[in-house]
Amino acid sequence: TIQTKHNFKVMETEQTYNTVLSTRSIGSVPSDFKEWRLDPFFLDDTGTWRKIILAPNVSAIRQSHIDDEDIGYPLFLLESDASNDANASTLLVYPLPDGNSDFDDGEYRIYVPYVKYLTALSTSGDSNWFTINAEEYIINLATSYGFAADWDEQRMGIWAQLAENKFKEIVKRDKLYRLSGVDTLVPHYQGVNEARTRM
Repeated sequence: TIQTKHNFKVMETEQTYNTVLSTRSIGSVPSDFKEWRLDPFFLDDTGTWRKIILAPNVSAIRQSHIDDEDIGYPLFLLESDASNDANASTLLVYPLPDGNSDFDDGEYRIYVPYVKYLTALSTSGDSNWFTINAEEYIINLATSYGFAADWDEQRMGIWAQLAENKFKEIVKRDKLYRLSGVDTLVPHYQGVNEARTRM
């Protein structure tokens, strides 16, 4: 519930893929995937990076004059349609990889930042960021559910509100953590087109 309501710092991660010559699919969407985060990109062997555009559908790619048979370096990534009821899907790259990367194998290294769901706890000794930092939220919400099962709506509401108060505290703590490394406001004259570091 708490991971669905907010994207916490601990949920941020990145998956790396390698292209394969003339092959559209670069691999499966991670099973812990929640949603996209930032722009995917590829790096060449010298460390230079280029942004890749996440396409909403194949029509948007075709409107950009990329044909199904075109080859080149990665410009677009597209999530395929689900292959089963569990929503398993793959990532597709457009145009088809040309094998001209400056790496020895000629393939491109694609990096996909995303927000993940943490691995579910399975035994009594398991812990994660939420059991450590959101313990009171978990207890309050579980108590609310307990009163709901007992048809005690009044106490259920009280404990649900206590859980919500704790949730706000946890979100605030997470936001403060993200800002803790920033002590100055640095204007960037190029706006969103400039690097997101303080240089």
